[in-house]
Amino acid sequence: MTELTRLLGHGDESARLDVAALEIAGIEYPDLDHGRFLEQLDTWAGEIGRQVGLEAPGDRFLDVLTGYLTVTLGFTGNQRSYYDVQNSCLNRVIERRTGLPITLSLLYIEIGRRLGRDIHGIGLPGHFLAGYRDSQMSAYIDPFHGGELLDRRGAIRLISALRGETWMPGANDFEPASKRQIALRMLNNLRGAYLRKQQWSKVIQVLDVMMIAPQAGPDRQALEGELAKARQAWARLRASLN
Repeated sequence: MTELTRLLGHGDESARLDVAALEIAGIEYPDLDHGRFLEQLDTWAGEIGRQVGLEAPGDRFLDVLTGYLTVTLGFTGNQRSYYDVQNSCLNRVIERRTGLPITLSLLYIEIGRRLGRDIHGIGLPGHFLAGYRDSQMSAYIDPFHGGELLDRRGAIRLISALRGETWMPGANDFEPASKRQIALRMLNNLRGAYLRKQQWSKVIQVLDVMMIAPQAGPDRQALEGELAKARQAWARLRASLN
């Protein structure tokens, strides 16, 4: 896990986020061919670039980007099976054209990077958006809900609706998420999916990777305790099968 280790262990923001995401997916798919999916992202970025051109203003770029991903390719949020493990695996998101807010946002981030556009992650409570900015404009993209474009007030209304109560953002809530933060959030989602299925060996793999980060989440001690419990549960399951 070269890129993921660089990202988690050293906070190296030059690490490739798309490669790190595919390395996360490798927990579920150990024989995953990264190259095929990186080439697919290259192809989509190339097609969007040909449609929009290099000098197009931000609103035109976002119109083409969201139209291509949501209408032409049909990407949308997986509301029916939100906690499916595959929603956290970038390869399956690309293949199935559906996933979680963060994995769908990663598509926007990585296509933007390929086209020299500043698209970044915005990790809000219970939801994840992609943020766009240039010298003329800024906007938030909600890939999970059809690539809807939002301003800050719209994003606040969205989170309030999802939470069922008025949400007041803190000073840093709309700051761009670092690549390390994105990777840890993706790992945490995958961990949750495995916990629901009681796939203890996979939970252990995810937690082992998360522990690479010097500050693995808000409470490292809690993660260490959870890892010990997962190992105990996995040992009990193996004993029951013997």
